[in-house]
This record gives sequence, C-alpha cells and structure tokens, in this order.
Amino acid sequence: MKLLIICNNARWNSWPEKIEHLADKLKKVEGIASIFIDLNEYRVKNIPLEEEPDESREYQLKRSWINNHLPIEGYDLLLFVVTQKDWKRWGGDSVNAGRFYKDIPVAYVIADEHTTLKRRDGKTYNRFLTVAEHELQHLLCKLTNQPDLTHAFRDNGDLEGMWSYLSFNKEPMEPTRFLYQPVSPWVITQRFGEKGACIHPVTRKVIRSNNGVCPAPYRSVYPPAGHTGLDLRAKRWQPIYAAAGGIVFEVSTEPERGLGIGIVTQEKYWCRETQSSVRMKHRYWHLIALDVAYGEVIKRGQFIGYADSTGYSTADHLHFELKPVALNAEQTFYNLLQNNGSYGAINPEPYLNNNFALTGAPHGTRERIALLADKVADFFRYG
Repeated sequence: MKLLIICNNARWNSWPEKIEHLADKLKKVEGIASIFIDLNEYRVKNIPLEEEPDESREYQLKRSWINNHLPIEGYDLLLFVVTQKDWKRWGGDSVNAGRFYKDIPVAYVIADEHTTLKRRDGKTYNRFLTVAEHELQHLLCKLTNQPDLTHAFRDNGDLEGMWSYLSFNKEPMEPTRFLYQPVSPWVITQRFGEKGACIHPVTRKVIRSNNGVCPAPYRSVYPPAGHTGLDLRAKRWQPIYAAAGGIVFEVSTEPERGLGIGIVTQEKYWCRETQSSVRMKHRYWHLIALDVAYGEVIKRGQFIGYADSTGYSTADHLHFELKPVALNAEQTFYNLLQNNGSYGAINPEPYLNNNFALTGAPHGTRERIALLADKVADFFRYG
C-alpha cells in the first residue's frame, strides 16, 4: 500500500517534525510505502493559491488546490493529520471519512496542537505523538482487517509493540498446534465458553448449572464470555505435565482457581485471534502441589505438579488455559486480549495436537518417576 501523509497545519512550527516521526514509525509496518508532505510548505514552494483566502474560504480553496496540483496519482490512501477543529472544518465525520480526492480514499488522523502535557507523577509526555500514533494504529487495523489491539498495547505503554504487530502483507494462517496434552487420559469435561458451574454468593458453595442457568441465589462462576479454558479429567494427586516449554512467570493461589502456575513460551506462535505471532502463556489451576518454581525454565513434558480440586470447584480436575501475551517496558507480561470477555484467554483446542506431553519428550529422573506413578495410579483407578 502506498500512503501519502499530508499535514495542513504548518503554522505550528513543530508539526512537520512530528509528522516525519509518524512516517518513520510507518516504516516498521510491512507492506507500507509512505511519503510525508507539508501541505503549506509544498504550496508555497511550488504553486501558490490564486488568491490569499480569508478564513471562511481557506478550506474550500485548499481542497480544490489539492485536486488540481498535488501529485497524488499512484497512491492508495491520502492520510491527513489534522487538529480536532480542522478535522470538522474539512468535513470529516469519522476516522475513515469515506471521502475521495481523484478517486483516492481519504482518511484522517486527529491530533492537537499541544506539544506536551504533565502526568500525575510530574513527568511530561508528547500528547501529539501519543494521540496521533494511537489514531493511526486504529486506522491501520481497520484498513488491514486486523484485530484492533491498540488499547492493549497503549494501556501497557507498548506503542512500539503495536507498530511491530501491524502488517499489510499478512496471509491468513492456521493456529500453530504447539500444545501437547498435559494429562492422560485426555477427557474434556467442560469446554471453552461453556457455563457449567454456579456459586452461592454467601456460602461460596459451587454446584453444577442447568444448561448454563444458575438457580437463585446462585450466580455464574465465569466472566461474560463463559469458561476461560478447558476442564480436564484428573484425579487428586494425578501428575500434570507441561503442555509446552517456557519460563514460569506466575505462581499463585487464588480463591477462585486455587493453586496454579503460568508458563510463558520463549518462542512466538501464530495466534488466530490476534492474527500475529506472539508469545503464549499456558496456565494450570486447581492443583494441590507444585514441582516447579518461579523463574524456572520448563521443558515440554516436564512434570510440574499434581491435580486436585482447590479453589471454586465441583470435583477433582485440571483447568487448562491459554492467553496471548506481550512484554511491556517494565519487563512484565500483559494480556493482549484482556477485554475480550474471557480475561484475555482464548480457546486452547485449535492449538492442541493429539499427543500426550510425555510422548517423545526428554525425560529426567523426576519425569520418569512421575510417569511410573501415573501408570500405577491408572492401574488402581481403571484396573
């Protein structure tokens, strides 16, 4: 895509440098070729207006002048960076105004003339660049039909990550099936999005729902989108194995989920929900004991803990969860899809292959002992 960025507000002296900054950012977006033009400077150097307009006729004459004199042929999109006031006067009614110059679509990125503002902590930030980058990223997501993750990146101070995420050359891809089954036998008792459990608001007793409906005064245990992972059949003290390699970045005990851990992959995998390659956090909950520690590097198939029914649970099982994540400037991971109604979780099933995590995985002494214990438990459990 060839993109022409036009600034029509050169009366603020610092604007051209700021627009050039945006043009530099666009270089990170695969598939975009962008050129920046300061409209007023270009007009003065090349072809002046036939008359010096008064304020009431300025925008009408500029539109006519652009059509007649600006070299816009060959571009796929004209992008105007304007103030809120100028945007309205130029006739904009949305970020993508749906207007055309010589059959070329026109879009607007809205910023303002204020250079810096103070934050509560006393530090200053460039409001123009923050607002303009955010608006431009929204627009590019719309143009590329990509999931709009601008809020997730912005709220975590990761604007650079958003530029790397964007691309005009992305081909639809199938999810990477990098996850192995963390427990055997593989039996799913509740799928992603289902609403199979209810909780009493006072006693905290958990019961099964009636086709997703909770009897009064019980309420659903789950967020609006339903169950945030897969519930897998697992008896108390049944060994659990890592579905993929990574680093343990979460060890927690919570009232809802009991004891659990989260492992973030060191590699990036293609994510259908974000349409990009990202790191993934796989999580394991309702455990009774762990065999790993925070910061430990984990191999796929490594023994990580034992199943139980800790937290809000109707019976022994393993809650298995998957979340696409990114690393912010503070070197902490955040959920890319936090506002998706599932606390950032996605359905793990498209990312699972049909192999047990221990199949073909390198075994240490602890893993061999755990595997033997699992087989002995299966013998007594199933005969």
